[in-house]
Amino acid sequence: MVLPILTTVLRSVYTDLAEMEAELGRSHIAWTIVRPPKLTNKPLTGSYRTVLGGNVPRGSGISRADVAHLMLTALDQSATVRQAIGIAY
Repeated sequence: MVLPILTTVLRSVYTDLAEMEAELGRSHIAWTIVRPPKLTNKPLTGSYRTVLGGNVPRGSGISRADVAHLMLTALDQSATVRQAIGIAY
């Protein structure tokens, strides 16, 4: 029952996200998208899963500190340029 409601409520948000990613894909700038699920205020672990070009299967949450860690790490990795990175525990 909750999923259909969330799908309806968040449909426009996901449509906007898809449009944003498509617009970046058409640009000539260097970009990296990070796709976290539910953000928490837990401390940095440095231990998380990532998926290049997609979302982490069954990823239900990640701390803001670990997202920041990934973002800083991705700055020095040419493989992440013009890519989306899913992150989760």
